[in-house]
Amino acid sequence: MEGVVDYASRFETLEEEFAELKAQNATMLSQQNDIIELLKLKLPDYLTPTRKNDSKLRPATPNDFDGDRSKGRDFIHSCDLYVKLVPHQFDNSDHKAIHWAISYMKSGRAALFARRVLRDEAKSKIPKYPTWEAFREAFVAEFCPKNETQLALAKLETTRYHQGKRTVDEYVDDFRELIDQAGYMEGLGIVTKFRRGLNKEIQDQIANIPIGRPDDANPDEWYEAAIRSDENRIANELFHSAPRTTVSAKPSSSFPPVAPRPATNTSWFSRPSTVAHKPPPVSNPVPMEIDAAKKRADIPDTCRRCGQTGHWARDCAKRFDIRFLFADEKEALLQDWAIDADTKELEEKIEEPEAETPTGFQSRSG
Repeated sequence: MEGVVDYASRFETLEEEFAELKAQNATMLSQQNDIIELLKLKLPDYLTPTRKNDSKLRPATPNDFDGDRSKGRDFIHSCDLYVKLVPHQFDNSDHKAIHWAISYMKSGRAALFARRVLRDEAKSKIPKYPTWEAFREAFVAEFCPKNETQLALAKLETTRYHQGKRTVDEYVDDFRELIDQAGYMEGLGIVTKFRRGLNKEIQDQIANIPIGRPDDANPDEWYEAAIRSDENRIANELFHSAPRTTVSAKPSSSFPPVAPRPATNTSWFSRPSTVAHKPPPVSNPVPMEIDAAKKRADIPDTCRRCGQTGHWARDCAKRFDIRFLFADEKEALLQDWAIDADTKELEEKIEEPEAETPTGFQSRSG
């Protein structure tokens, strides 16, 4: 029938196309894996992504080595790092890398070792150490401590590893190295050794932390707490050693001056004063000498009102005489008299009788 879609045939066609795409995808994945395996065979993993940037690296060269066993680990570690970072400088040749390392062995026992290696190679015409690992093992056996573990364990049983005059950072670094050499693995034992070696004030400060105290089985938490406590101690010492500024006892003069009040009528000066004396404001006390009280007792009482001795201004017989009044007393007296005059005038107006109504007039209401 026309117009009817054959869905069954279309579905079969889609299945066939999907199967073809799936087979193509599997083939591409297989080819990709083959290419990856081929690249892995040609170049090491650590050289493949950074080959173009190796020429830009400038790692630090090792220091000259004289054969001291206490410095042997540091020297061989520096050589290992340099060879791994820039192997192209040696054309990926272990023999060149070994000769490069020997070139830094110029004195002491290290120089004798270098001479033996070169002499043996000159006689046999072949490298004494075929690989870098072989050279490294021979170097460790010759120049590193024979019993590092025993020495570290013995040192941890004495007070030689204690902090002493070293900083906390130095103590933590040396202690970690000592623990690694001794092979300590138990966290509680490491923390116990670490606490015993810390200076007492820092150890007490950490142990007495009320909240957030480090775990006694976690050495890393104790390392961090010790470093933080030492930094806080240094900051506190700097704070207390800073110069302190003193505040002057002299009163400030930044207040604006007070404008004087206008003068008033002085016609009431004959009236005796009824205003109580107001003592002058007391200024801020100034430090005196220890025997200031004794000296003050020897000074006779002097009246500030009349200038005579033997009494104070509040007891002066002339305190009611207007000629001897203080400025503030005069001002208060004038104000009181002005108020009294205004009050008296108002009372007189109130007491005046009302005007009588003239006779012969009658109110409109009548």
